[in-house]
Amino acid sequence: MLAVSHGRVAMVKLLLSCGADVNAQDSEGSSALMCASEHGHMHIACLLLETGRCDIRLTDKNGQTALSVAEAAAHQDIIDLLKSHASEPTSAADLL
Repeated sequence: MLAVSHGRVAMVKLLLSCGADVNAQDSEGSSALMCASEHGHMHIACLLLETGRCDIRLTDKNGQTALSVAEAAAHQDIIDLLKSHASEPTSAADLL
């Protein structure tokens, strides 16, 4: 979360390569993807989504998702990314 909030792309890549939990949530329920969405870190949002393990449906304690956080912060590039990612099948079961 700290690496994401500060836009530290190299650190995020390193943490992901070490198996960091992309769906970990802090005490407020915020995830790394929500943090990237809030701060407008498009490249990091892409990295998190590319893992294939990032759950874009997670909600924080206020019921917000990464998409609603991006919308509130008016980060249109991330809004578009999350909407396109949400429309893609995520598993073999989704393809059936």
